[in-house]
Amino acid sequence: MKLFCPIVLAVALIVTLAARAENVPQWRGADRSGIVPDKGLAAAWPEGGPKKLWSLKVGIGFATPVAADGKIYFFNLDGGNDVLEAVDAAKGTSLWKQSYPRGYNDSYKGTRASPVIDGNRIYTYGGNSQLVAWNLADGKQAWMVDVFKETGGHNKQWGMASNPLIDGDRIFVQSGEGGNAAICVDKNTGKVLWKSQPTGGGYASPAMATVGGAKQLILFAHKHVLAVAPDTGKLLWELNEPWETQYDVNAALPVIVDNKMFITNAYSNAKCGLYELTDDGPKKLWGAKEITGRFQAPIHDNGYLYGNSEGLLKCVDIKTGKTTWTERNLLGIGGSMVRFGDKMILLSERGKLTLGQATPEKFTKISQMDSAVDGKQVWSSPLVYEGKLVVKGEDEAICYDISGK
Repeated sequence: MKLFCPIVLAVALIVTLAARAENVPQWRGADRSGIVPDKGLAAAWPEGGPKKLWSLKVGIGFATPVAADGKIYFFNLDGGNDVLEAVDAAKGTSLWKQSYPRGYNDSYKGTRASPVIDGNRIYTYGGNSQLVAWNLADGKQAWMVDVFKETGGHNKQWGMASNPLIDGDRIFVQSGEGGNAAICVDKNTGKVLWKSQPTGGGYASPAMATVGGAKQLILFAHKHVLAVAPDTGKLLWELNEPWETQYDVNAALPVIVDNKMFITNAYSNAKCGLYELTDDGPKKLWGAKEITGRFQAPIHDNGYLYGNSEGLLKCVDIKTGKTTWTERNLLGIGGSMVRFGDKMILLSERGKLTLGQATPEKFTKISQMDSAVDGKQVWSSPLVYEGKLVVKGEDEAICYDISGK
């Protein structure tokens, strides 16, 4: 009996840790890489696409759903309010729904930034700068911070889209124009800890890098790229290179690979670049127009970038910046993707689903579904969770079975 109890506890702990490892607590997965676990997913789909499990009306917006412990969380606009809803992942039934007024109702109305789950709370960032902590159990608000009020900034042309980044007890988001570029808030209390220099924020999500053993918070901001100390907000460096583009849209997440940073934008002056991050600031390794992405960051896997470059699916060698292959007619400018093993699931901005094998040498289409969800701007990324694929269209979420069972 004395031996049995420790064994039972050890097995229970292993099962619990395995379950937690499958959670998708934020956009692009637990590590925001866009790579999902290669476990139990079908290598091919039936003709006509995978089996539909359920569908649900969930409001308007571009936020990607997240999932944990058998629940999926949607953050969207409904009736002028920003709404956070918890849904049973197996049944597609609503468990609770909470909201606040004054959601983003202007051009391309709806939510932009995706929720982040951390501990017993879930955090959202509305298009009108409401940074909110909600209790996972029932969705009740724990605190709200009006970021514009705190920073003295105002909204960008198409609303706040900076997915919150959590590191320890701190939560970071970019602000709008005319004020501080970013803000740091205590995730437990909602207390503002610091505001970065007043250079104007952007659409992109913050990224965290470690350089020489110290962390740097990377901000792809309004017209520039900078790094600040995550504990104080003090400016560490600002890239001495223009990153100004049409409409001031720097929106793609900086991709951090070891001590290197890849950034990309589109529209006029579109370009991309890879930089080595040093104690003295970034050093440019190469720059070109190989991937010019509007707001979907590429996925890095084993030395190669797989990205949406103005509607073209490209594979680029991260060391050299050279394109190894290009595929057309799969994504549209806002189409997104996730990767598992050497496979990729592509979701076009018109709702077409494609499963393909993507290696550094070539892309091979395996299965395709012409209309997985309705919408002309399907810009939410696909969610893969517990053998299910959830895609969000104009105002509906649809769940498909992509398990290998």
